[in-house]
Amino acid sequence: MAEIFVASAGPKKKMHLDNILRRLLWGVIVFLIVFSLVELGYYLLVSPHVLITKIECEGDLKLSEQEILSLAGLSGNEYYFTINLKAVEEGIKQHPMVREVIVEKIFPNTLRLTLMGRKPLLLVQLAEGKSLGYGYLDEEGVVFAKANHIGELNLPIISGLRSNLRQVAARLPSSYLPFLQDLSELKREHPNLFNLLSEIRVVNTDNGGYELVIYPQIFRLRVWIGRRVKAGSLRYLFFTLNFLDQQGKLKNITEADFRTGELVYTMKGED
Repeated sequence: MAEIFVASAGPKKKMHLDNILRRLLWGVIVFLIVFSLVELGYYLLVSPHVLITKIECEGDLKLSEQEILSLAGLSGNEYYFTINLKAVEEGIKQHPMVREVIVEKIFPNTLRLTLMGRKPLLLVQLAEGKSLGYGYLDEEGVVFAKANHIGELNLPIISGLRSNLRQVAARLPSSYLPFLQDLSELKREHPNLFNLLSEIRVVNTDNGGYELVIYPQIFRLRVWIGRRVKAGSLRYLFFTLNFLDQQGKLKNITEADFRTGELVYTMKGED
């Protein structure tokens, strides 16, 4: 019987496949090398000369473009990859009306500046030279602008501050921030209660602390309230004062103390 011999094609096919894979691998390696060289060349030769040609200003604070550029220290010849964003941010924050600023680069040639302004919370008296005036104070304790028309925003006045505020950009010590944040929350969440306040007076104590005295819009007396201004306490306070007014007693009260949560008052003629 004749024998039939069949040669296997496996080894040849395997060698052919190995050659293909080897060529593909070398192709990938060559591509990566070329890509890396092109990228390196771009960063070394091209990117240092990419200028920022467009500046976008956004946010709720309206300053002129020239004023923003001056604050940011921008001359119009800044390079995209070398500009110091932190320096730009800090420069713009020097303006007293700027509460926050976000500086972003948008490839290939744009710088975006988002400016958020301070919001007036209280009026504070300023003494600049020989003249007296009022300024706007925000929840961070910064006097950020003069108030030319103090009745325009119907804001309470803060007085008696230990710090001697003489000009715009003055900042209160951090010890005052808790009650300023209380007032900000009150204005935001309980505006009807906030609008009942005519004046908040800070009475400094011998130990370096302070107490707060409020003067209501609708009642002619002063009320000691402690160190904080909370909606629940004010609501109860005004309810009690209104009750005394309806009974005809309030007109004879000169001063009230609400620091313990219970109203203690002084009548006219009493020591």
